[in-house]
Amino acid sequence: MQSQGTFERGQRVRVQAAGVPEFATLRFALPGDQPGSWDLILVDDEDRRHEVNLAAGDTETVRPLVSDGKADSARVLAAMWTQWMNAAATNAESSAMAATPLKPYAHQTTAVYGAMLPQPLLRFLLADEPGTGKTIMAGLYLREMQRLGLIKRAIIVCPANLATKWVDDFQRLLGGGLRQHGGHSAASGDDGDRDPAPESHTEALAARGAADSPLVPLMRHHALPTDLVTKATPE
Repeated sequence: MQSQGTFERGQRVRVQAAGVPEFATLRFALPGDQPGSWDLILVDDEDRRHEVNLAAGDTETVRPLVSDGKADSARVLAAMWTQWMNAAATNAESSAMAATPLKPYAHQTTAVYGAMLPQPLLRFLLADEPGTGKTIMAGLYLREMQRLGLIKRAIIVCPANLATKWVDDFQRLLGGGLRQHGGHSAASGDDGDRDPAPESHTEALAARGAADSPLVPLMRHHALPTDLVTKATPE
């Protein structure tokens, strides 16, 4: 990209000013108080407005851009790669699930990739009908959040009769790595084969109720931060 001599509404510009993103769109260009000066109103890619005042003869702070085929190829490729990765994060076919045999149904991908992943700071309640794949949706969400680096360690709290199913489903469809704990291991302080890098694990705690006592001593025993606690009950 090269600079051109005049400012026009709607131009893409490159900016070198504190507090203003490097690239923005020109909304208004008004002549300044001094001859040759400009007062520019810019809008960044997040629709925020910025005012930049140019002194007469200042051609470096804000430069209009024209397409001339001479842009830095490394920057162009980096931008294209970034856009591709952003799109891939919301596409089940190019996500972490591409390496597993799992083929989610449309309502599952809509829930996980369309609603849950774009809002990683929120809590979610999956309250679909029995047999509609809530376990798969929760597992998809967990695996994708781990892939994105937003979750490292998680504990799934479920009824004791469902703990084995969670472990089996993770092993068969979601790459495994889910370890089962029960009241006996919490009471005895025995966590089985402790992994040397436990921060990468997901664990299933077989509990008989939402406030069952084994959860607290187990987490205290591990003394490790937990990013996500998932309650899985048929209540």
